[in-house]
Amino acid sequence: MKLLYKLIILFLFIFSVGCADLLKMDTHFVTFEAENLYEYDSMQSFEEIYDSTKIIEFLNRKTVTEIIKLENFNALTSVRYGFRESLEGSLDRMTFGSIIIDGRLPGFSRIEVNDKYVPHTLTFVDMDFFYYIPWGKSQSYDIKLIVQDIIHNLDDSTIFYVDEHSIIYGERGEHHVLHITYLEAIKRLEVFHSVQKENPFRMLPEQDLFSNSLAKLRLAKNFHNTKNAPEEIDWTNFENLISRHQRKLFATIRDFIPELSMEFSEDIKFAFELKDYSLNALIVRDSTVNKVFKELNTVTVNTKINLKEDTTHKTLKQSLRDLSIFHEIEIVHKTDQGFIINENDDRFDLVFIYENYGAPYLLCLSGLDNLREAHFYFQLLSNLEHLKYKGL
Repeated sequence: MKLLYKLIILFLFIFSVGCADLLKMDTHFVTFEAENLYEYDSMQSFEEIYDSTKIIEFLNRKTVTEIIKLENFNALTSVRYGFRESLEGSLDRMTFGSIIIDGRLPGFSRIEVNDKYVPHTLTFVDMDFFYYIPWGKSQSYDIKLIVQDIIHNLDDSTIFYVDEHSIIYGERGEHHVLHITYLEAIKRLEVFHSVQKENPFRMLPEQDLFSNSLAKLRLAKNFHNTKNAPEEIDWTNFENLISRHQRKLFATIRDFIPELSMEFSEDIKFAFELKDYSLNALIVRDSTVNKVFKELNTVTVNTKINLKEDTTHKTLKQSLRDLSIFHEIEIVHKTDQGFIINENDDRFDLVFIYENYGAPYLLCLSGLDNLREAHFYFQLLSNLEHLKYKGL
């Protein structure tokens, strides 16, 4: 299979499924990791990756946003990020020009940012913090002087981007983001500092690492733009929110489906371990696919079905049992293309149907921890055919 050779996909093992109607169907297990996705990465020079025009274009992209309530203010963010506030002292010690960040000083606080779309298996360091320090009217800072300090003190660092409030600096494989804002309402200087450093044992392309840094700067720049109404869930805005690594990963799965049609004429079942995101995907092509999808459509949203005890949905129970996907289900959202299904213990799964060369395929995604995350991936899979590669 041409695509498999290109991606250097490792088939871990093959075993027979122990379900009544699928005893003859082999399940092929495939692991997708960053190393499998080099096909999407053209060799770019240092200067091409850090082109200022491309950086500004990236920062100006609209994304899907939401307003959240924090301790001292409301903030504009997105489903991509989680936040943890700390009003107590910390061990943080940093100096940027006249700005001293010291967790021991009175009035210090910070907000830790968790980027859920940057797998920690791919980055050796991924630290993102908003720091808040008391700041009087007589105090001042100068971005130009901070840039000079960075150049003077860090011999190997390059300045990739500068504006009146922000700096991106570092070297290949390691990026630092600095964004400074004065908050008049709480008399604090807000200093956002992000560090992205590649894992020496995992090959994450430079474009992926730098696009993560730019996404953090975009977060910081828009953090207080709460007067802007949250963007609607438009696909273009939504795609801009997805990390570069995610786009490549799911584009690979999408491109895998037509390859299956050409390589295999018989029933087939592929299980993908999306190792970087702790997710699992299942692609099934067999005679039960249309039946499963049709039976799922008969279930009313928010109706729970126990596949062991329910006597009403016999056909649906048998269809799902044949695929060995669920024990108890509750459909919480559905369209004519897919479903969000709540399993026991609030674990969520997605089921989608695609057609290629007249053959129906069932794509199931499992391992989602909450409904918010499930809706995110539902949008992604709903627009899988439109997912495209972008330079950053």
